[in-house]
Parts: sequence; structure tokens; C-alpha cells
Amino acid sequence: ATCQLMGYEEKELIAKPVQELLQEESPFTGARLEALAKDDYFKNCELTCVSKMKIEIPVLFSASVMRGEEGEIIATVAVGKDMRELKNLRERLIHSEKLAAIGEISGIIGHEFRNQLGVMINSIYFLKMKLQDADEKTKRHLEILEGEITETNKFIETISTFAKTKQLELKELDLKKLLLASVQKVKIPQKVYVVTHLDKVLPKIKADEIQLTRVFINIILNAVEAMDGEGRLTIKALCWADYLSILFEDTGPGIKEEDKKVIFEPFFSTKAPSRGLGLTACSVILEAHGGSINIESEAGKGTTVIVRLPIIKEKNE
Repeated sequence: ATCQLMGYEEKELIAKPVQELLQEESPFTGARLEALAKDDYFKNCELTCVSKMKIEIPVLFSASVMRGEEGEIIATVAVGKDMRELKNLRERLIHSEKLAAIGEISGIIGHEFRNQLGVMINSIYFLKMKLQDADEKTKRHLEILEGEITETNKFIETISTFAKTKQLELKELDLKKLLLASVQKVKIPQKVYVVTHLDKVLPKIKADEIQLTRVFINIILNAVEAMDGEGRLTIKALCWADYLSILFEDTGPGIKEEDKKVIFEPFFSTKAPSRGLGLTACSVILEAHGGSINIESEAGKGTTVIVRLPIIKEKNE
């Protein structure tokens, strides 16, 4: 089991110091070893092991000593439990709680802002009616105001996602058609090539067309912007037993390791003008659909965004 978890062959581990597998002080040295010898056991010691490929694996250790006839310690038996799945669940729970808190605040802010913007929109409409013969400079400033209000409304629409104020309007969708339509809505630079590998018929899904389109457009737009005017975006779908995976693979610069940990956090962005809510909103929308979003990336080697959505089960299945 240790070899399978850590990626070693048995001959590479036999007779080697256990410390070689651990990132920090081993429970079998120093004060911890003295405590083990005194109490005969310890339980649930959280440590980090390092695999052969230098991957850090959180492990929950428990150990007990074996004693001979005269009470001397002749061996130590230790059991380690891989905690990666539990750790991921904890992180997702913390993330969800954080989004819920933001949701409460954003719902209030969004409501108040909409009221104020409504007044501004009506005022601009009135001014445009009254100032039809105004000079070009005045008209241009009115257009600027109108544009800024439109952008602010879009921002409020995004933060309202966290407040879950909009109920999903689920209906059966043609996913292939939706993906191709989403590509058409993004301005693609001349030297960026979009390639799709999609079966003629994909499994049926039930989703909110408007919100799912927002997710796809956001992902495609991020990929295009990352490639900075030149590269390839490949979109493909893989069918599994009860869900569909849609992969968006770009040839951009990839994502730094430290950024991957916070990529779905609200207000995080590597793009200066961005508000950093796009991927967070995608995550919220997909979770509401019973799906998920993950990112695989390595700096300098491109990025793959993986969207998972449940498929509709046929009645006879």
C-alpha cells in the first residue's frame, strides 16, 4: 500500500530510514518517539509525506509499539491514511462558506445599486431627449455615462450570482450547439485557432441556457486572452457513466503553481483591469447544476479547464 501511494518499488524502500518519506520531523524520532515509547501508541498525527515524484501527500498517522516478553520494544507498527480527498472536501467547504458570506453582502449591495442605477438611466434618457441639439462633446459624455452604467449593471449581474438570487431555469439542451454558439459570441483574434472535437450527438443535459452560456463564454474568453493573440484552443467532450466532461485546452503560458490555489477565489485576477469574479461565478453556476470546474496547468505548458456536468439518465437505465 505504501509503494502504491508513494510511487516507489518495494526494493527502493526496504531498509531505508522512514524519515526519507516525510517532509517534517518523523514521529519515530526525538520527542515524539519518546512519547510513543512511554504511552505505547499515538493516534491521528497529521504529517506530510513526499512521493517519489516530489508530490506532497497529507497523511494521518497512527502508531503503536510491539514489546517482547521482558517489555522491551522490538518493533513499531504504523498506519498512514491518505488525507487528500478529505483535505479537498474541507477546502471546498471553506470556499463554499466564503462564497455564501459574500452572497449575503452582494445581494444587499446589488439591490441598492440597481435602484440607484435605475434613477441614473432614467435621468440620462431624459437628458438625451432634451439635448438632441447639443454639441458633439455633450453627446459623447452622455454616451460615456450610459456605457459606464451598462458595465456597472454587468458587474452587479455577476455578483448577484453569489447571492443565488436567480433560480435556475432548467431545460433539455443540445450541448454541442450551445458550445459552438458560445464560441461565436467571443471575438477571436485572427491568429488564434479554435478546434472542436465533438461527437455528432452528445448525451442530453438539463441546464440553464443563459447561465451555462455565461460559463462557456467566460472560459473561452480567458483562454483567448491568455494566448495574447496567437495560439490554439481545443474544445472536446468526453462521456463517462453519469456525467460529461468538457475540456478547454489552450496553448497559453499556463498558470503559476501559487496562483492555482487561489484561481477560484473571488476578486483574484492576474489581469489588471479584471474584477476577478469570472471563474468564481463559473464555479457557483456549475455547482448549482450539480457539476464542477477544475483546472490543470503548468507554467509554460498551457492550461486545460475541465467542466463536468451530469447527464440525463434514460428511464430504462
